[in-house]
Amino acid sequence: MNIIREKICEADFSGFSVSYSLTMRRLPQELGGVTRYGVRLEKSDGDYSEFTDVFGKRGEALDFIEQLCRCEVTPTTLEDIVYDRLCST
Repeated sequence: MNIIREKICEADFSGFSVSYSLTMRRLPQELGGVTRYGVRLEKSDGDYSEFTDVFGKRGEALDFIEQLCRCEVTPTTLEDIVYDRLCST
């Protein structure tokens, strides 16, 4: 099960930048054969955080990533934000 990443946007902070990417993974047929979407944030220094299989719809994942970019979320806080998102749905 390969994960495909697609860079959506980038935000520049003082001293570093963060890339915001959509992750896509096709589940095997025995698990439904559906595509699941997630998010990866990576700082220019190599620090990153990634959560796959968060969304069932590409549009929902893209909206979430665009919001993360607008709010200048970093890899350090991504886990809490994904957790809050999952608990609210």
